[in-house]
Amino acid sequence: MGFFDRLFGDKAKPNTPAITAKRDITYQQGFDAGLVPLPTSSGVTVDERTALGLPPLWAGIRIISADVGSLEPVLYREQANGQREPAVNHPVYRLLCDEPNPEQTRPVVFETLMFFALLHGAAFAEIVRDGAGRPQALWPIHPRNVRIGRDANGELVYQVTITLADGMPGEAGRQITLSKEDILCVPGLSADGTGVAYSLLRIARETLGFGVATQRYGAGFFANAARPGGVLEAQGQLNDNAKENLRRSWQSLHSGTDNVGKVAILEEGLKFTPFTFSNEQNQYKDVLDWYGYQVAQLLCIPPTKIGVLGRATWSNIDALSQDYLTTTLRPWLEKFEAEFEKKLLTPTERNQGYYVEYDTTALLRADISSRSAFYSSAINTGWMTTNEVRARENLPPVEGGDVLRVPLNTGPMTSNPEPAKVAA
Repeated sequence: MGFFDRLFGDKAKPNTPAITAKRDITYQQGFDAGLVPLPTSSGVTVDERTALGLPPLWAGIRIISADVGSLEPVLYREQANGQREPAVNHPVYRLLCDEPNPEQTRPVVFETLMFFALLHGAAFAEIVRDGAGRPQALWPIHPRNVRIGRDANGELVYQVTITLADGMPGEAGRQITLSKEDILCVPGLSADGTGVAYSLLRIARETLGFGVATQRYGAGFFANAARPGGVLEAQGQLNDNAKENLRRSWQSLHSGTDNVGKVAILEEGLKFTPFTFSNEQNQYKDVLDWYGYQVAQLLCIPPTKIGVLGRATWSNIDALSQDYLTTTLRPWLEKFEAEFEKKLLTPTERNQGYYVEYDTTALLRADISSRSAFYSSAINTGWMTTNEVRARENLPPVEGGDVLRVPLNTGPMTSNPEPAKVAA
């Protein structure tokens, strides 16, 4: 039962979304509320908004979050014969694969949670349960509104602050305490493993501040704020009014896109000396490329995923994609899987063979020729059936396609062919 139900007692309906959830779905309406900008040595402050304005960071967080959101966390049950099958009749299966809550789809919920974990160091979602304690919905909560502590018995508790009025006057600013059983918590790298994890915004604020400062410098450069385009030299000395008139006259005749390429006519000894100062000479492009690698290191993501292709070749793109799944996504997916099993399944259900596993085959789909070679090997070596292959390609099963075959003669694996007789 969510804290919404505890707050309003019998007036709450069993499936009514929690207050924090209703608030956090639209948290960008109060994007700056509760955010504390962090000062840096570069002179700029870093918060969620400025950090996400950095293209490499935005690309990396968007790609990882979208990929996690696109994968299905499937609830399986292991059978007595060692085989497994999706537990489609279990309520947790629907919760994870179909509809985490009445207002959001699965990709949106898990993409949002992954975004929270990457940028803020932890992902939180309230688990709303029915009267029997069975999970009914998952509602993401923004990490900035969660404080972790312990109660009088030493148990973990999560204090959630309501920061917006959710159609309930007077509730903004109220704090609600949730038990650890009612919070889905997926922390990043943490000193104690409780969810108080290292926030990327804080731990890497100097690197992010450098990126913001570099971005602003580039914007200023192209807005003529970095240095003037040239110098007008006049013989003799001009008073202040003459200088201003000359500057305005030159600007009106030769600045702006409509005046590009016009011929300048100089008189009375005027001389124009342009500054030739390219971005390459300023090493600005080199700095941007270097910064892309820095962000890739922060997110533990191959640089090619965020458009940094300086060290990529056609021969290593596939290897980098496999490395992305193994090094970047797999650790996060395992944390999600473990938290799903711990908070959404009872100890009895876990002992009965229920477990959660992400289906990552969609990320490993290669080109047609590579898939054909892979499937051919799988069928001919007897570890996949024809219908299993067809199911992966979204094709209907065929008669006789559920039989495994052996490499020797591609006959049924259950057969025991007689060895060939040699004539005397």
